[in-house]
Amino acid sequence: MAVVLEQQIGNVTVRIHDDYCKDKTPEDVRKILRRIANYVQAEVAAAELKKSLKSGQEDTG
Repeated sequence: MAVVLEQQIGNVTVRIHDDYCKDKTPEDVRKILRRIANYVQAEVAAAELKKSLKSGQEDTG
């Protein structure tokens, strides 16, 4: 098992290993990537909402 991609996204380090999807069908891989994308999208949206709400509180403060 080797890391084939390591990327820093904000405070998160993403590491992709070469054996993670080796026994998966292309459809399985698409499902995995979609699940990851949905999770990340929700986390980013939540962080932006929190940032927006905090900014709004400072304006009225």
